[in-house]
Amino acid sequence: MENITTSTFLPAIFWLIMGMLNLIFILFLRWWFRELNVKLTKIKWLCLIGWWVILLLTICASFTLIGEDELQAGLRFFGFFLIPLLISGFIIFRWIFKKIIIKS
Repeated sequence: MENITTSTFLPAIFWLIMGMLNLIFILFLRWWFRELNVKLTKIKWLCLIGWWVILLLTICASFTLIGEDELQAGLRFFGFFLIPLLISGFIIFRWIFKKIIIKS
């Protein structure tokens, strides 16, 4: 019987599910911005999607390091990139919702 940790089928399923969740997230963002009447230019979409991809790569890379028994390196990698990502995410959020924040 094949060991579940050495299966070549499970990583493919994991990445398939991750891709579907990201697609659902982006479609939900489009709907949410339409409901709030937020106009997103191509540059704002590019910044938002770029930030999301970098966040996902950071999470995947850090947990890959943790899975390879490099706990200290994975946590340092995650901590090192998470702080700038949170700051840049806040800046992008403020930039996108500038008009809504000013109105209220």
